[in-house]
Amino acid sequence: MPLSKGQLTVLDVLIRNIELLAQLYGLYAMKLPHKYKFWYGAAMEKKGHADLLRTTLVVDSTTMFFDENRFKLDELQASLELARKRLSEVESKALYPFVAVNNALEIEQKLAERRFFENRDGDGDDVRTVMNLITEQLAGFVGRLKDEYAALEQAEDQEP
Repeated sequence: MPLSKGQLTVLDVLIRNIELLAQLYGLYAMKLPHKYKFWYGAAMEKKGHADLLRTTLVVDSTTMFFDENRFKLDELQASLELARKRLSEVESKALYPFVAVNNALEIEQKLAERRFFENRDGDGDDVRTVMNLITEQLAGFVGRLKDEYAALEQAEDQEP
């Protein structure tokens, strides 16, 4: 059964949100060349999530099922606006490592708290597989961000 218009709308906002995060982290990579690998890796991971959602849930939608109410559209749009705001700030100002990590932690922790990618009753097997992968990678990225934040704090404490 093809996805409904409501399901496609929700997926579109979700995918645009993730693509915007990929763009934001790509900009971080460019503005923080000493942390290029870290931020470029984050950008590519996000791009992979968007591609996975697009190909698995949108393109191959004839066998997909998910409840369009699993994602609260207003929360998705709020997350999208936060990412847009951060991207706009970074484009127009200097960027400091603490700011980059703080911004990313704020965005990623809100994604995790809102449980956008957790499985729900009624999700099809393919949806469950995609959501499990993204949930695991999101948790791993939040952990790496926390480690990066701790390393920045430690380096700051050691400065004379």
